[in-house]
Amino acid sequence: MPIELSATLLSTAHLLGFVHDISARIQAEARASELEAIFEAMTEGVVVFDARGEVRYTNAAYRSLMALEADFDPSLLQLDQRFEWLAVRDLAGRTLPREQLASQQVLRGDRLSGTHAMDFICRTRKGTDIIVNISGTPVRDAVGQIVGGVTVLRDVNRQRSLNFQHARRGRSTPVAE
Repeated sequence: MPIELSATLLSTAHLLGFVHDISARIQAEARASELEAIFEAMTEGVVVFDARGEVRYTNAAYRSLMALEADFDPSLLQLDQRFEWLAVRDLAGRTLPREQLASQQVLRGDRLSGTHAMDFICRTRKGTDIIVNISGTPVRDAVGQIVGGVTVLRDVNRQRSLNFQHARRGRSTPVAE
């Protein structure tokens, strides 16, 4: 059993020792490490955020998709900063209000999956516009309160551009996605 020891010297010159079982902490750290390895192996961008919408974790695929340099300033991921540089728009090019961001919808309890996943145009840090498909779900605590959320972003530029080309050529069959 993993334990943690600590001691305090009493005024009587006696030593008072404490022994703590840290099995749960060790297991939680192992689970967190496994989860991080899974997220880092994913080819879709993953963003984990807290109940205020502030980013707590992004995986390598997200950082690559959004053209974030290895040494980027973490303040770029704060909600206000992110909203500004992403310049999120719907597919018609209309700017979305902040409350319509996928993260904000998830924090209201919406589950974005299947037909509820959403396509947006957003801007990378290098200024390139891309089309992403976003799914997501709230993260809840033991009593069901929303304490954060997770969104998954897929780059769908190629598929959307192929569909657009087919539509321009008069073909009615969209490219399978």
